[in-house]
Amino acid sequence: MRIPRNKIRLFLVLILPAVLIGVLGCGAQVPTPTPTETPTTEAMPSEREPEISGLVAGGAGLAMPPGFGANVYFLGLSNPTSIAVSGDGVVFVSQQDGTIAALRDMDSDGEADSVELYARGFSAPLGLAHRHDTLYVSSRGSVTALRDSDGDGQPDDIETIVSDLPTGIHQNNGLAFGPDGKMYLTLGSTCNACRERSELSATVLQLNPDGSDLRVYAAGLRNVYDIAFHPEDGTLFGADNGRDELQLNVPEELNLLVEGGNYGWPDCWGNARAPTARVRSRPSPRWRSAPRRTGWCSIRARCFRRNTQMTCSLRSGAHTSGTRGGR
Repeated sequence: MRIPRNKIRLFLVLILPAVLIGVLGCGAQVPTPTPTETPTTEAMPSEREPEISGLVAGGAGLAMPPGFGANVYFLGLSNPTSIAVSGDGVVFVSQQDGTIAALRDMDSDGEADSVELYARGFSAPLGLAHRHDTLYVSSRGSVTALRDSDGDGQPDDIETIVSDLPTGIHQNNGLAFGPDGKMYLTLGSTCNACRERSELSATVLQLNPDGSDLRVYAAGLRNVYDIAFHPEDGTLFGADNGRDELQLNVPEELNLLVEGGNYGWPDCWGNARAPTARVRSRPSPRWRSAPRRTGWCSIRARCFRRNTQMTCSLRSGAHTSGTRGGR
């Protein structure tokens, strides 16, 4: 039995990014992408704590929140890093090898029937967003707009709209468009825990779709991998990866992002602060912290379902989990 199409899309947005691996090679130059015809294959406690639901077998060998299902949409991609779905159902997937693939389900059976290479030549493409006729790609230090103005399924206008963003151990990651028509772009810190030279680092940025008027929207965020707007009230959420010192037990956080908010990095996290913290004001409230388990882990997924907030999947060693909470 096939899983309905809307649940397939939820699987693509919720589960797939949870196992993505970003390539962050320092000092890499960003080649010009080109379309082709064939694919290559003591901080303050939170005021709200939504309950964590248990996971159940959801199909395709995955554990999912109750009421969700999944099946394999397409096999054979090269380490996917992000996805975006166009208004007409084309699933764009960025890959670790710097390519962007376009997947299409021609017969609406919940499985992709065709895959084409949409563009290539990106350095660490970790974020995608589709708006109108344009696919936006967040790659190391830049954002590129690929416009398909004639609707033939291939980009005919390629423009770098943002460049020279500060990068280090992290880079710019996910991006999304808000109800206000603005683009919101995550930009990780250049270090694990330091005082940044650029005010743009460790933030969520706001800018126009053409790349103009770029400014800091929220700060104190070590490495927000992705963001999502609630479809009903327009609130913005972001999953932030905390400092790596395991002896400090720094949690991962899901934050409700507000304009002008500061979320504490590098001094504050969860319910604690660094021994050397220099805190003059109360950090902005977090939505939820996820306890860090043995080894490395990060929150790398986001999506919303109408009337239900679907939040993160966590990946560490051999552990996968998720949370579901109401608004």
